[in-house]
Amino acid sequence: INGCLLTLRTRRARLRTTDGIKQTDRPLTPATINRYAAALSAVLGFALQHGVIDNHPMKGGKVKKLRENDGRQRILTEDEESRLLDAAKVSEWSMMWLYLRMLLTTGARRSEVNFLKWEYVHLDEKVAILPKTKNGNPRALPLVADVREALAAAAKIRPLDSDYVFYDPRDPAKPKPVEVPWKACRKAAGLEGQGVVIHTTRHTAVTKLVKGGANLAQVAAVSGHKTLAMLKRYEHLASQDAVELAERLLSGKKK
Repeated sequence: INGCLLTLRTRRARLRTTDGIKQTDRPLTPATINRYAAALSAVLGFALQHGVIDNHPMKGGKVKKLRENDGRQRILTEDEESRLLDAAKVSEWSMMWLYLRMLLTTGARRSEVNFLKWEYVHLDEKVAILPKTKNGNPRALPLVADVREALAAAAKIRPLDSDYVFYDPRDPAKPKPVEVPWKACRKAAGLEGQGVVIHTTRHTAVTKLVKGGANLAQVAAVSGHKTLAMLKRYEHLASQDAVELAERLLSGKKK
């Protein structure tokens, strides 16, 4: 098992696209390899529990987790977010603004928005219900007012032969490949080469929820994180706000 995990460190990450799974030039991250190990450990635990094996080969320190980074990610500032949305409004792809706005206001993963179907959208209930997400569970994406308005307008002119909200104009039966318009939008906003990727929108949304006062359970309900442990990386934000509040309200210092 250790040998297989070591081999994974030489493998390249794969990306799910509308044309299938494609290999990238980036290595698998320690976090990804640890998730593979956790999945295997769960299978072996089940086998041990049901008498298929006599001992768990990954317990007792025989297989160690790889060291992961601290999880801090690039976050958009208010100005950067505004510039991105302004650039999206004049994008050659007419749905670019709605696409980015949905990511920034739902905290959704890019795949969840890329493959969003009209049957999942419930404007009267102000949510989009995803039947199955990355963690295997259904969840609801909150739809804010301007997103609902844009979705309602898009629904009136959508191709009848497309199930997807963000369809490919050249082939409406498929989702839109977003990399080209996204990179053009990022460049127009002056954010090229600054560590901003589509997933930055998710980190930005979660950060804004935490700094706005939502607890981790509330954030998980919006973002779809399966465990609160996966949101621990954002706790330092709440701590920073607590220090600021204490200085301002509890220190007894007069301004």
